[in-house]
Amino acid sequence: FSHIAASRIFAGQPVHAYVTFAEVFDAVQSGAVAAGVVPFENSYTGEVGEVLDLLWKYDCQIVDMYDLDIRQNLLCLPGAHLEDIRQVYSHPQAIGQCQAYLAGRSFEIVPYPNTALAAKYVSECGDKSKAAIASLDTAELYGLSVLAKDINTSAQNVTRFIVLSRCARRGGNRFSLVFTVRHDAGALARAMQIIGGRGFNLESIRSRSMRDLPWQYYFYAEVVGDPDSAQAQQMLAELGDACRQLKVLGRWQKDEL
Repeated sequence: FSHIAASRIFAGQPVHAYVTFAEVFDAVQSGAVAAGVVPFENSYTGEVGEVLDLLWKYDCQIVDMYDLDIRQNLLCLPGAHLEDIRQVYSHPQAIGQCQAYLAGRSFEIVPYPNTALAAKYVSECGDKSKAAIASLDTAELYGLSVLAKDINTSAQNVTRFIVLSRCARRGGNRFSLVFTVRHDAGALARAMQIIGGRGFNLESIRSRSMRDLPWQYYFYAEVVGDPDSAQAQQMLAELGDACRQLKVLGRWQKDEL
């Protein structure tokens, strides 16, 4: 699905595939590619936590977002039947999106780095007891049959992809940041008050465990407003004083409904 999203965002441009999300971030940060496209969150299963962690770790900027309707399908070798399937391979996000279909079936669920690699593995192994959850495009690419179509639990299954760059874009009406707060009473509330006090609305906020520091968390926030405005610069300066760590992840333009 990242390939589908990238091909639509950068229509007609060459696209290079990487196995892991970290490899995409490495390629963007090193300048090996001009931009990277990775999934950020799904309307049904929520955030892709690994990508949030990589945004915290790498010096890459979010410069755009793209929503893609996701239709998951159970793919198998030609001639295989549902009663033949013993193992199902896919990315954990895809598996989570199809829980209602998978529940009660005697499949062994095997997590895989991404949906395309799962389909590729099923195609190459030649074992009719194996199936993959992936897109119809992937089925065609690897010569697989569609055993069950549109198996995602939610009919409104949308994944938001982010576009990464080494350099921040200019302008936009949304910006995102991550920060940590001191272990003081009301520290998080003060950070929220600083954002709201300068007239900015929080469209999203979530916490994420800092894996190397048990019971400590960082916070991701999406802020509505002009990141280049004087109010935004004042807000970020105040927030920087109030927080232990603060990082602006990027800015983008979101069309209002």
